[in-house]
Amino acid sequence: MNISHRIITFFIFQMLLQCVFSQEFTPIVKQYNKKDYGAANQNWAVGQGADGMMYFGNNNGLLQYDGSSWELHRMPQNKIVRSLLVSAERIYVGSFEEFGFFQKDELGQLAYTSLSDSLKAYDMQNDEI
Repeated sequence: MNISHRIITFFIFQMLLQCVFSQEFTPIVKQYNKKDYGAANQNWAVGQGADGMMYFGNNNGLLQYDGSSWELHRMPQNKIVRSLLVSAERIYVGSFEEFGFFQKDELGQLAYTSLSDSLKAYDMQNDEI
């Protein structure tokens, strides 16, 4: 076998290897419905904590997902969570004429604290946060 045949054979094997290793990875996607997570069917916002925990703003409140189970945390007056921001220790949420944050208590459960209650000189009227 002369050198040109070896070079051609080498390039053919290289191309075959590229085809084998360049296969696209299709991520595993799981679709959840409202029966799976036990809340309303409309989600408004999503965020992820540093610990990998996922949070969803839902029509029924704040949904928390740890990869295997769902937990619903309700807002005062069962308001909709329209927006959220996950920080190191808190999950800030916005709703209709209401905003505040969820934070873990002594038992490790998320508890809500209203920030809109501390507004003195502002009267909310049809405000979506």
